Amino acid sequence: MTSEELPPPRLRIGATLRTADGRELQPVRWRSALQKELTLATEDPSYADALAALAHEVLGAEPEGAVADRLVALAAYLPVIDPIAPALFGETASCDPRIRDLCAGLSRVTYTRPPTAASGPVAVIHSDHGGGTRTAAQALVAALGELGQAAQAVDVSAVPGRVDPLRVAFGVGEHVLWNKLVADRGDPDALQAYTQHLPRISDFVPGNTLAALRAFLAPMRPRVIVSCVSGYPKLVQLAQLGVPVVICHTDFQLNPKLIGRQIHPYFATSFANGLSLLDRASPRRLAVWLASRDPEAEAALSPAARALVRVVGHPAARVSKTPPEQIRGALGLHPGERLILVGMGLDGSGVGADALCEAVRRLAARLTASALILVVTGRASRGHRLFRDLESPVHPVRIRVVSRLTPGAWRDALVLCSGRDAHPGLCIAKPGGATIAEVMAAGARMLGVGGFTWERVNLDHAIAAGVAAAASPEELPEAALALLDRPPPPVPPPPDWPARIAEALHDLNVTPEAGQGTANLFS
Repeated sequence: MTSEELPPPRLRIGATLRTADGRELQPVRWRSALQKELTLATEDPSYADALAALAHEVLGAEPEGAVADRLVALAAYLPVIDPIAPALFGETASCDPRIRDLCAGLSRVTYTRPPTAASGPVAVIHSDHGGGTRTAAQALVAALGELGQAAQAVDVSAVPGRVDPLRVAFGVGEHVLWNKLVADRGDPDALQAYTQHLPRISDFVPGNTLAALRAFLAPMRPRVIVSCVSGYPKLVQLAQLGVPVVICHTDFQLNPKLIGRQIHPYFATSFANGLSLLDRASPRRLAVWLASRDPEAEAALSPAARALVRVVGHPAARVSKTPPEQIRGALGLHPGERLILVGMGLDGSGVGADALCEAVRRLAARLTASALILVVTGRASRGHRLFRDLESPVHPVRIRVVSRLTPGAWRDALVLCSGRDAHPGLCIAKPGGATIAEVMAAGARMLGVGGFTWERVNLDHAIAAGVAAAASPEELPEAALALLDRPPPPVPPPPDWPARIAEALHDLNVTPEAGQGTANLFS
């Protein structure tokens, strides 16, 4: 299904729900209002049932009012909160014997360490909402492997048994809606139009992402769970498996919702406010890894929250060591020709394909030196068709359009945008965290265009490092020419994030085999 074929974001929901394939679904028969709200909050029906039953048993009745509201608000985060009583009911409420009994029971339900030490791999979670979390996860798995630790990447979007309410209702899954509407079209308003139906759809088809993911991970017996999906803090619920959970932020900041940054209303409501979570979380159960220092976030966090946070750097694949002349030959560049690499990301530009295509057309018309403009459109089918109309094999400015480059070929191309090449070119892309990390590791020049609101901090980080500039689509030709006139930045030293990751895992008692050490993997 292409972006033009998405069904309209409208549903008629009455006593039943008619699904995309014509089936008629009856509403779920919730046993209580609390059970329903806990199920929607935790996305794990069996866990929600256990919490609701325990609360009813200990308190002698269905919890109501502030007690029920607080339990629902914190349910997904209870596995990392320690102690539970003050977090759930306030500092003075723990004197009530029923509250003490309830919190003791919740502690047993939400966090049970396995009878024997977990001996499986480090589980590294990513999503299919774009390429950044996957790229970071793959880099982490590779680095941990070289440190002597088994690790396995897990795509949360493709976990067996996961039920996506939007897919049931519309026939189009959540990640497809995200990729097509936000990435390809740059339109979060349209995504919000779909997802506003979720509360009503959930009366018929509750989501079960956390339940499916927990069931998938349990047989692996992971030693630690590292989530590169930092915008979905409910994943800390996986601490139920009895091992620490790490939230690895793949943007150069904390989750923007945590510290009040202004973002689109859809993202503001979909990102949970985690400051209270971080204030109450136990460092034995939760760690937060940042790609760089974030003074604004640091000032907003309490001392307890700061104790969870560690700056480890951004996981990125190793920089290409292929000689520039060999890369030039593989890409078919003429002698002296510069490479202008235009990357739309895995799923689109996040700025709108029309605006970016028009900007590239105007840039090609203004270039005077010979150049190859290589446009990588990813899975953005509409963007691919638009750029194909621009293709030109004519010297001195050629335009070539491809749907994808292999990760290795992309990193090779970045070499030709750095000072390692005799005729350094330029990378034009939206400032996703993974893109910025790869550009900075390669010492490439980059022009950041578009992107989501919270990604601007990634570009600011690269600008401060002297490797990037920013431009709107309208400013792109002038800004690109100015950047090409500047000398490329110095080639940076190898990144040290693998050693920092090793140290951080050591603090969580997840260490390499004796004698492996923490040597620089990129030397």
